[in-house]
Parts: sequence; C-alpha cells; structure tokens
Amino acid sequence: MRIVAVDDEELMLDRIGKIIGELQPHAQFHTFQNPRKAYEFAKTKAVDVFFLDICMAGIDGITLAKSIKLLQPRTNIIFTTGFSEYMPDAFLLNASGYLLKPVTVKQVREQLNVLRFPVSALSSKKVRLQCFGNFEIFSIDNRPIRFRHSKTKEVLAYLAFRRGTTCTNGEIIATLWEDDSHDSYFRDLRKDLIDTLKEYECSDILETSRGRMALVVDKVDCDYFDWLHGTAVGINAYHGEFMTQYSWAEFYNASIQSFLQGDQSG
Repeated sequence: MRIVAVDDEELMLDRIGKIIGELQPHAQFHTFQNPRKAYEFAKTKAVDVFFLDICMAGIDGITLAKSIKLLQPRTNIIFTTGFSEYMPDAFLLNASGYLLKPVTVKQVREQLNVLRFPVSALSSKKVRLQCFGNFEIFSIDNRPIRFRHSKTKEVLAYLAFRRGTTCTNGEIIATLWEDDSHDSYFRDLRKDLIDTLKEYECSDILETSRGRMALVVDKVDCDYFDWLHGTAVGINAYHGEFMTQYSWAEFYNASIQSFLQGDQSG
C-alpha cells in the first residue's frame, strides 16, 4: 500500500507518520508540506490513500483533491482538518473520509478499514488491472504504465474483458472500431503493447501468436476478476462503473447492474 500525507504543518505530518507506522508498518509512506510537489508525485506514482489537509498555502486541499482525482479517479482521499464546514465539498468529491484534528490512531484505523476503494494486496508483485471506473494498468512496482498510443491501453482493456480468451486481431479491430479498415494502425498498437510491457518487465502477462493475443489472467491482479470470484475486495470495488472510457463496455456494465438489481430483489 502506498500512502501520502499532505499538510503544511510538520508536526501534523510527524503525527500521521507515527500512526501509519503503527497501523501499516509495511506501507510506502510519503509526506509533503508543499501541495504542488504532492501533485507532481501523483503524476508518476499510483497512490492508494491520500491524507490531505484542507487549509494550506498555495493550493487548498479541496482543489488539490480535484486535481489528484483527475489523475487517479479511484484513489482514496481522507481529509484531515480542523474545520468541519468543508465537509459537504469533501464528500462531493467522493472522499473516503473526513477527520477532524487532532487525528487519533482509532480514527485512522477505522478509515483504513472502510476505504471507499478497497486496496488489493500488492505483496504478490503482480501487474494490477483496474477495470471498475476507468481502465488503468499498474506495473509490479505500482507505477501507472504509459503506452506510446492511448489506443493501446484500450486493446489491453478488451483482452482483460475477455479474461484469458484468445482473441484474433480481426475481433479486436471490429470491437474497437466497428469496421475492418484499421489493420495497419492495429499492427502499431500491437507492437506498442508488446514493447511497452517488455519495458516495464511484465511481458509475461500477454500471450501472442500470429494474428492472436490473450491476457494471462493468473499473472495479474484485477478488481473485475475479484468481483467475478465473489471476493469481498471485488464486490466492494464496484460502484456502478466498468471501463467507463470505452463505449463497447457500456453494455456489459448494464448487464452487471441488471444482475445486481435482480440479486437484491431476490
């Protein structure tokens, strides 16, 4: 788990650090007194939980949270502040928690136990796929994987959706573009996918053969797979959205919601 605390008071950062050290001794913990530096950090590192002060010089915590959410929509934001009046604004951002200072061990423990977006165990050192909300991929050291073409990530998203089924190039092209006139571009995407995974030292998550590809499902951690297996982490991770940036995923998301509504009515 990677946790970041942002507060312009050094004493508060020290206090949170001691609490996190007691509750999550194996977490990667980072502190920032400068909100802008915290934002730059979020550009390059996936963070599971942010503890954000609200009243800070330069950038207030609400504004910082909005910027962070654009980068990492499913990170958990827990506000730590001495003022209660910002609570409505905080929860409009789907904040995971709102703690009034002085923050206690009990408060932090309770918030970490009921995170809005549950954190999968990362000790397995597997590539992590996030399918609920926007589709994202994180390397074995929890870095967001960046492809040369943005469309390459959509190819991987479709392979994740197919859960290990071997897919032909033609099938993927027909799904992503609804026609078959993108062969040349798709070859570039396929090369980008293979080369980038090799660069991040995780090429083993992909099986390729002439004109075909498949995701190796036991090489990845994935919230969607967890949901299919009925685990608590997977069930709690779903909040009504599935690969929201891709139109072809809308029908399946509607199927999930229909299934859940039927299950609840039963």
